[in-house]
Amino acid sequence: MMDADNAINPSQVTVVTVTYGDRRHLLEPVLRAALAQEVGKIIVVNNGTSWNVDALANAMGSKVIVLNMDGNVGSAGGYSEGIALAMETECKAIWLLDDDNLPKADCLKELLHATNLADSEKFVALAARPRFIANLTAFATKESFAKKSNYFLGFHVLEIPAKLKKLFTRSQPRNISTHCADINICIAPYGGMLFHKSLPYDIGLPKAELCLYADDSEYAWRMVHSSYSIRLICSAVVDDLDNWEHTFHRKFGITAWLDAPTFRLYYGMRNHIWFAFYRVCKNKMLFLFNGLIFFIILVSLGALQGKYRVITTIYDAAHDGLSSDLGENHKYLLPGNETKNRP
Repeated sequence: MMDADNAINPSQVTVVTVTYGDRRHLLEPVLRAALAQEVGKIIVVNNGTSWNVDALANAMGSKVIVLNMDGNVGSAGGYSEGIALAMETECKAIWLLDDDNLPKADCLKELLHATNLADSEKFVALAARPRFIANLTAFATKESFAKKSNYFLGFHVLEIPAKLKKLFTRSQPRNISTHCADINICIAPYGGMLFHKSLPYDIGLPKAELCLYADDSEYAWRMVHSSYSIRLICSAVVDDLDNWEHTFHRKFGITAWLDAPTFRLYYGMRNHIWFAFYRVCKNKMLFLFNGLIFFIILVSLGALQGKYRVITTIYDAAHDGLSSDLGENHKYLLPGNETKNRP
């Protein structure tokens, strides 16, 4: 537990958020909510937006700083650059918020309370986001994550009979519990995460080459494997403003890849394969065998549906993930970058 002289207060916190596209209607209330909690600085990474972020920042006062990127560098690049700039501010802690993460009025107070009670600086406080609580408690604890270390994109050959049964039988949507408990987890999203300024000096910045998808998981994994504790703080609540929903009742989850937008399919599959193969899996032969069966099924389903371009993307993603060929792929440009280098 920190003594009173070393305790962190809100004015010693720098917020980092990354925005892109046309999301002013989401970002503006998030910035106002953070300012209302009396943070010291807010760094807004402008990841190739289509509107004037600087004008909004100027209207909100000197606490809001805009870091303009040359196009869309993805969440990984955006948070990496934003955290690096936050390290130059006179803060004691860094608070990550997605541009649609609206913190409740006492969110920062609760995160700081937990942080100041911790025994060391190797402590990360994570705000509770209602949409993610079920997945975090079910899959992100050390025990549950270890059980799936050799799964390939959530697939294991031993589960085929159960998945086939689910495919051919009528099923009801899963009832997902939203009960929250303060627990330690080993995988976490950026949004809502509060940590000491010393953390990025210790473990480095998010891996910018991942661009987007799995970059937050890799950063959290690095924290845990550098002896940091990530603690879910249920009394600190962040609401997601973006109007999207998870689908929990998909008959055969593997087919979701066939319906994903091309860039999401490529980066999502590539990065999750890379993360699992190079960071997580304990038995690489079993992991690759699961992957072989996974792709036989997925490619067969794609061919039956005439989705041959999807099959090409699947091959590119698997090849690049396993060979650690990361960064932005010129065949699969990030949103907004299609015209970046055109005259």
